[in-house]
Amino acid sequence: MIHFVFCGALEKGVWRDIRSVEVKVVFDSSSEASDFVDQTHGQQRYEKWWKTFTTKRGQSRVTLNASM
Repeated sequence: MIHFVFCGALEKGVWRDIRSVEVKVVFDSSSEASDFVDQTHGQQRYEKWWKTFTTKRGQSRVTLNASM
């Protein structure tokens, strides 16, 4: 889902007028949140599609923000 939201939809031209996206993911524990960030953010090159891409970690929440 994360890959589709931040890469696939833009690559296919689905969101031509979208200038920013925010996705919040809630986990049962903070270690699961950290694992999620390590596994997804490190493997994907979201910066290719967005001017800015940030990841914020909370106690058991991850917020991904991207903007043009």
